[in-house]
Parts: sequence; C-alpha cells; structure tokens
Amino acid sequence: MRGSGLVEGMQAYKPHLLLILMNLGIAGLLVLTKSALSTGMSAPVLLVYQHVVATLVLTPMAYFEREKRPPLSFKILGWACILAFLEIMVVQFLYTVSLRFISASFQSTVTNAETAVTLVLALVFGQEKLGFWRIEGQAKVLGVVTSTVGSTVMVLWTGPTILKTLHIDGGSPSLDHVTGGLMLVLAMLAESTWFLLMGPAVRMYPEGSLMAMMSCFGTIQTTIVAAITERKASSWAIDFGGGLELATILYGYFGSNDGGGRSLSTPMGPS
Repeated sequence: MRGSGLVEGMQAYKPHLLLILMNLGIAGLLVLTKSALSTGMSAPVLLVYQHVVATLVLTPMAYFEREKRPPLSFKILGWACILAFLEIMVVQFLYTVSLRFISASFQSTVTNAETAVTLVLALVFGQEKLGFWRIEGQAKVLGVVTSTVGSTVMVLWTGPTILKTLHIDGGSPSLDHVTGGLMLVLAMLAESTWFLLMGPAVRMYPEGSLMAMMSCFGTIQTTIVAAITERKASSWAIDFGGGLELATILYGYFGSNDGGGRSLSTPMGPS
C-alpha cells in the first residue's frame, strides 16, 4: 500500500518534476549554444540541424500513438503549423539569436518573468481563474511575484558586470543589451501565447504526434529562413573539431522539444 501511495504521489507531481528537469536541461543548452555561436556558427543553420534531429527522433515515436490518433485534418495541420511557427520560428529563433548580444545567464534570469506574462494572458483569455481568496490563487500570485522580483533584482544587481561582457565586434555594449532585451521580450510574449494554445491542441491530438508534426513544420520553416539568410555553403558546414557544434545540435533536440514537458503544466482551462 505504501508503494502504491508513493507512485500516486509521484504521478501527482510529475508535471513539476518534468519542469525542473526541463529547466536544468535548457540551462545546459544555453551555455552550449552561446559557445557554439561564439565560434561563428549560424543561428538559423543551428536551428535547422536541431529540428532535423528532432524530427527524425520524434516521428518513429509518434508511430506508437497510431491507435489513439483521430483522423488527420487540415485543422490539426493548421494548429501544428501555427504552434511550430510560434515556438520554433519566433521563440527559439529569437532566444538563439539573442545570445549573440547577451550572456546565457542574463537570458536565463530575464526569462523567469515569463511566468508572470503567461498568467496575465491566461487570465485575460479566461484560461485561468485567479481565485485570490483561495490558497491556490495566493500561491500563484506569490510564485509570480517571487520569480518576477527575483529576476529583476538579479538583472539590476549584475547589470554592470553583464554590460562589461557584452562588447561584440566593437559595437556598443548598451546597444547590444537593448537589442538582446527586446528579442527576449518578443520571445516571451510569443511563448506565453504558445502555452495558451498548446492546451487546446493536445486535447485535439495526441501530444507525441503533435510534437512530431511541429518539429517537421519547424524544420521546413527554419530551412526557408536559413536558405535566405545563409547563402554561403561554408555557413552550413559543421565544425567537428572539439565536437562543440555537434554536441549543441544533438543536445538541442531537448531544447527544441521541451514543449513536451512544458505542455503538461500549460493552462488547460479555468482552475
């Protein structure tokens, strides 16, 4: 009986454990990506390779959901395409490119405010009910305030140190800081929107199959952008020396598909 109770308890906290593991993984990805970009690797090309790997891995996994998948429709394909555009073409692209202007630690700190943005949008669109007079509502407010205030304090406290490390190719550190910050704001708005849309999407179609389609659409979208912006063949070459770029591409599979873990905690409706 104790064993079954422990299993039930772990199932109840499964979304929280997945979120913790996801954020640990993303922290490592940020450091690797920053290092790869500093060697001259193209951000669009990096995203293309990451999502090629993700598509190859997720597509066979989606095969096991064939019995519970509803018939594929244009509506579902449209949802997958829109979700891929938001999460991959906007969020991941901006997060990746912003690392050319800011540090990985700065990005990781600022994105803690994403929780507040998501909650506000969820309240506006009726996917969440605050219920301030209940313990759940108070916990939401406390969590949002703590994360937002904490990230703000960390940014302000470490500001002078971060600014000294943002000098890129003779450019103005303050301009780099503003450019990277604007990218982060746009990425957070897009990702908060993605959170809200992911809930209804996984109710229409199994999550594994949906993520596979998103990766496929993301590969197509990023390839188009990379083909336009990176026309030199040398930009597509992978430097196998040291294995940094290859490790970033393979490890990027986790970051490219972290939505699988996050969607378990995406607002699914009023609570």
